[in-house]
Amino acid sequence: MIERSGDLWLQIRHVAVQSIQGYAQGILTVEVLAEEILQEWKSRHIADEQPSHSLLIRIAQRICSRALCMAWRSPQPDLRNRAFDNLRCYLERSLRNSGYAATLQGYENAIEDVLHQTLEELHLALIRNSSAGPDDPATFLKWAQTAVIRHAHVFVQKCKSNRCDSLDAQQEKFADQFVDEHADDPQESVISQELQQVLKDAILSL
Repeated sequence: MIERSGDLWLQIRHVAVQSIQGYAQGILTVEVLAEEILQEWKSRHIADEQPSHSLLIRIAQRICSRALCMAWRSPQPDLRNRAFDNLRCYLERSLRNSGYAATLQGYENAIEDVLHQTLEELHLALIRNSSAGPDDPATFLKWAQTAVIRHAHVFVQKCKSNRCDSLDAQQEKFADQFVDEHADDPQESVISQELQQVLKDAILSL
């Protein structure tokens, strides 16, 4: 029997508060989530074993993920809107903590654009299929995170491609001008090509 005023219960409640703030505001209450965390831990723990903080967090995330997925699929507009609000905040945090964050911040409104594209994709998936999403709702957060990272990757690759195309066009223009001006000087032509490559490498490394 776990005392509701004991240290373990207080730790569980603390994890519940943090998890709801991160994934399930307006969808779960602290009391409900804390009780579910406790019951799930009790179903798997060994006698006298105390759960680690990381284990409690993982259990809470899985519970929140299931609840968020069910709310996202809900036919009730208010509940579904709350799910999208939580999802948007979670995906934005995921983007800002991803390896693409620094690159995205170099482009105006890039993070907003990626978020919009991802949420639009999820919304359209739900319209086509009311049971869209992962087979296991407990993996919904990871499933959605994978979607936003994929969109970030595509966005960054597209920006790099456009940048290279623009750079190549500028190089061709520069080369044509240089050849016109130094048509009789092969050495200057070689120097020009080397300079173009150095400039391109420097720009792409930014």
